[in-house]
Amino acid sequence: MGKYFCYVSHMAGIQANNEGIKSGSFKPDKEQFFINIHPSWQPANMCNQPSSEFSNWFLCQAKYEMQIDNADRLRGDIPSQFISPLPLVKTFILSEDGSFISSQIMFLGNYVSDGKCTKI
Repeated sequence: MGKYFCYVSHMAGIQANNEGIKSGSFKPDKEQFFINIHPSWQPANMCNQPSSEFSNWFLCQAKYEMQIDNADRLRGDIPSQFISPLPLVKTFILSEDGSFISSQIMFLGNYVSDGKCTKI
């Protein structure tokens, strides 16, 4: 847990646009970013509402939260594996040595990236 500075080493995927479908290496929108891993906060007012099993887990039961650049929030049950809320899915796995692998499923493409994070 804590704050980390991360950078992407490689990114590959499949992307669709007006010109067709392209696969291969891509340059990420952000090559460097910060993450903050901390215990998650469960909003009590939302946890008492009927919801899907995943929504209930994401909002009310996941033990840890990872925030990317004070924006995207992913959650997980252990402080090294995280997933975003549906319908667009982002995963992030951080190993003990600081290396990471991340995947993103988006409307116009699917991407996988790897890199390194350093605790600050």
